[in-house]
Amino acid sequence: MLTYSNLGIKKERNKITKYLVYFAKSIKLLNPILNMDAMNSLLKLILIILLIFPSVLKAQDDFKGFSVNPRIGAGYPFKYDSGITGSLEVCFFRGQNIYSAGYSNFTEFVLFGEEDYVTNNINLLYGRFWGSHWYRYQVQGGLAPLWGQRRLSDYHSRFFSVGLVLRTGIKLFPTKFAAISADCNLNLNPEVPNVIIMFGIDLGKLMRAEKKGD
Repeated sequence: MLTYSNLGIKKERNKITKYLVYFAKSIKLLNPILNMDAMNSLLKLILIILLIFPSVLKAQDDFKGFSVNPRIGAGYPFKYDSGITGSLEVCFFRGQNIYSAGYSNFTEFVLFGEEDYVTNNINLLYGRFWGSHWYRYQVQGGLAPLWGQRRLSDYHSRFFSVGLVLRTGIKLFPTKFAAISADCNLNLNPEVPNVIIMFGIDLGKLMRAEKKGD
């Protein structure tokens, strides 16, 4: 028998699946500027998330919320000059757990000439958060498939690799549905390892329900 609680979980699950579909379609618009093989791998990865995540939510009665997070920032590769980054991420919350998937582009900042590196990342992260009603700090880690090109001597070489990502951040909540965020992201990979500082906003169902007296 369906209960009010089950209906609520089903409604949230359908809403999140819809946002994941929108995310996959927006990534597909990048098709003309990305390597085709990498694009196909990326879409397969998103399809796997679409198939698995609703099943996970079904078993998690304490699911609390989700957010869509655009970011911009500056990065500092270990081997090259500094660059700029932009990203879009979708996060899901269950209790104090965070599950996130996102796309980011990281490119050397140059006014004239050709960039020494251009990288594209898919971040798949898990973490935890702590805080109160007006602030939150969090720690995450995970894997990041990446592809792009970088300069080797006097020519550019294309690559595909996987990085290990560690992230820490803080959020301030002016409302329950929006947050101002700052993150520090470390990506350890064999091609373009880097540290990135990002700023942005989080939009969605952000605040978990608190018990009276907490």
